[in-house]
Amino acid sequence: MKIFTSFILSMRFLLEIITIASFSYYGFKLDASLFIKGLAGIGIPLLIMIIWGFFGSPAAPFLLKGKAHVLLEIVIYSFAALVLIRTGHPILGTSLWVIAIINRIMLSLT
Repeated sequence: MKIFTSFILSMRFLLEIITIASFSYYGFKLDASLFIKGLAGIGIPLLIMIIWGFFGSPAAPFLLKGKAHVLLEIVIYSFAALVLIRTGHPILGTSLWVIAIINRIMLSLT
């Protein structure tokens, strides 16, 4: 069971990294000036990391619990999937979303 939990948590960490990378990729792919692309490519992921750091991470000062925490996860992963789809990667976006949901379910079972 410990190996299963370690696998789920490792998968979760990888999902978080992919999510941040997805937001950054989206920001740099915007049809805008280089300045706006840079601002969005760095700013959007930074904003997501700040939100997660304050409300979602295990060490968060204002940690959401229960349904509110699950809702935060769903919103963040859904937006990450949508930005991947919007940048022309529908299979990656859908895969990210499905794997995140499966991971959430597996995490709640441990």
